[in-house]
Amino acid sequence: MSGAGVLGTVLAHFDLGALQPYIYKAVLEVGGNSVTATAAASLAGQWVSALDTVIILFFYLQLPVFIYLIFSGKAGMSRWFLLLSPFGAMLLGVLWKSVFDGYAIAGAWGVCESLGEGLMYLTVFFYWKNKNCK
Repeated sequence: MSGAGVLGTVLAHFDLGALQPYIYKAVLEVGGNSVTATAAASLAGQWVSALDTVIILFFYLQLPVFIYLIFSGKAGMSRWFLLLSPFGAMLLGVLWKSVFDGYAIAGAWGVCESLGEGLMYLTVFFYWKNKNCK
């Protein structure tokens, strides 16, 4: 199940996230108007949203195990690695938004959720690297 979440997250971020603009452009290129293109892209967005929900569910089901293994010390990693998770990244996002409040760059705090998902891969990489080196 965690494999579905990990691979699905990559799929959702890099493939499905770019699908709607391509559908919009494709409808215009075959002679459709902007109303039809918008409707087609919106319909595809509904399918993508349902798939994204399943992918996110699979991804976040592994998060309690991730937290337990690190916090309990069973992974043999520092508890600081808990910051390399969606929770740690959201803390960074809140800090970012607080520091840059009132500036246009403050809106970038929203990317921290995706950052946290990506940082979890680093934790797994370091775990495997430490296990293979021993």
